[in-house]
Amino acid sequence: MNGTTTIAEFRDAVLDPAKRAHYRLAWISTVDHKRIAVLYMLTALVFFVIGGTEALFIRLQLIVPNNHFLQPDTFNQLFTMHGTTMIFLVVMPVVFGLANYVLPLQIGARDMAFPRLNAFGFWC
Repeated sequence: MNGTTTIAEFRDAVLDPAKRAHYRLAWISTVDHKRIAVLYMLTALVFFVIGGTEALFIRLQLIVPNNHFLQPDTFNQLFTMHGTTMIFLVVMPVVFGLANYVLPLQIGARDMAFPRLNAFGFWC
């Protein structure tokens, strides 16, 4: 499998419920380095939205002096969680996703050396 999907295959996968389930399973159980890289990027995007929501709450607390939107302890916890989310759950998956996508192409390989281990690394 070369990892590419034509528009007709994508349309059939979206419209037919049986093919839709197969299409989802194909993405979940893939060992293709490009699809795994896309999964890394989508995961990073989800956590980017979560981290952005945390940043929004931080800014809501700081919008005016003496704001009591968040308790001081909750604010400190939220500030820490925002930093942790953005570094470990956004930046690192983006780096892993880019490396997963580009590195085999740069060295001229067809796929990663151990594709199942690559998929295991994403899911665990």
